[in-house]
Amino acid sequence: MTVWFALGAAVSLIASLFKVSGTAQIMIFVIVSLVSLIASRPLVKKIQSAPKEKTNADRVIGQIAKVIQPVRADNRGRIRVDGLDWSAAVQNKEDSFEIGEEAQVVRIEGVTAYIQRKNS
Repeated sequence: MTVWFALGAAVSLIASLFKVSGTAQIMIFVIVSLVSLIASRPLVKKIQSAPKEKTNADRVIGQIAKVIQPVRADNRGRIRVDGLDWSAAVQNKEDSFEIGEEAQVVRIEGVTAYIQRKNS
């Protein structure tokens, strides 16, 4: 954010080398800073509104996973989804999954995928 003020200060410094008065240097600083701020605003808005790229974890949500280590309410197991091995926990405490079963990933917290029965 300070880049506009740095540009204004740099131009003011250059003006001081040419023996420009202090009042004129302050005016140059303010004008150059404001013009650079206004001129760069569309670029900044474009950068800020760029679509966010989904992370690997976001892509896993909603996918069907295969259980590779039993997952129960009282302990975490392991699943494989999109070729990746994840720590897994059940979304609903009454669910449990055995090796080879399929489950749907409903959310991710840290490195743990929460799973539930597949939606048919």
